[in-house]
Order: sequence, then C-alpha cells, then structure tokens
Amino acid sequence: MKLSQKSGRLQAHGSLDMHDRQSNMTIELDHLPIAQQPDRWIVVSGNSLIGFKEQALAITGKIVTDVGFIKQPAAGKPGLAEDVVIAGKSDAVTEPKSPAMQVNLDAVLDLGEQFFLRASGLEGRLQCCYVRPTVECCWNHFHPRYPF
Repeated sequence: MKLSQKSGRLQAHGSLDMHDRQSNMTIELDHLPIAQQPDRWIVVSGNSLIGFKEQALAITGKIVTDVGFIKQPAAGKPGLAEDVVIAGKSDAVTEPKSPAMQVNLDAVLDLGEQFFLRASGLEGRLQCCYVRPTVECCWNHFHPRYPF
C-alpha cells in the first residue's frame, strides 16, 4: 500500500502467513501530516515494524516530529448535556470473554527541534526524545505489566 500526496508519504508493505498464523508489516512515513487543525498540526517521519506471531503483537520503530504546533484549547472541557442518557452504560467491571493478547512495544518518539507549544501564557519550543523500553501488556482493558 502506498499513499502519496503533495505533503507527505505513507508506505506500508508486509506479508501474511495464514498457515502459521503470523504476519508482519513495515510502515514508512516521510513528512506525513497526522494532524491539521487550526489549533494543532503535526508532521512526522519515521518507520515502524509491526509483527504478529504466536499470539503476540510486536511493535518497534522510531517516529520523529518534523514540525509541530499545539495551542491550548479554550477553557473548559467538552461534555454531554445533562439531559443526555447513555443506554446500557454500567459501572460494573466485566471480565474479558477472550484471552488477552500480549503486546510488546519498543518505540521511540522524538519531538525534534521544531515542536512548538502555546498554552497558559507559555510560548515555547519543546525539544525532547521519549524512549519507551519494551513493555508487555494485556490488550483486553489494557493492564500494563512492566518487566523492568
């Protein structure tokens, strides 16, 4: 699969083995806009490898923000009107009906040198690199188990 536009590129390729129940996919991003709103816009590049084998999902990769801007939204937070009723909503915790899938994540998110923030009177440039060690977690209800 390949998506191409004037302002970025997303390319994905991989394989699926139905007999051995395993698959893998490589994703490459090149100056791809992932958010384009008046109060936030982010353009990223990088690559990632996603694989599934023996009932485990593995995700590795590095994503770099080429340029980004986030502006604090107007005060308050969105919510439902008081007269809205959600049918079937229950506060009871239900047990998952299927076994949890193991997810192994080893990824880097680098904000780059052109990531700008405007919030609560602060205007500045963020520069940092977030490295996440391998994390094992359950997919159902996302209960992380940190092995370190």
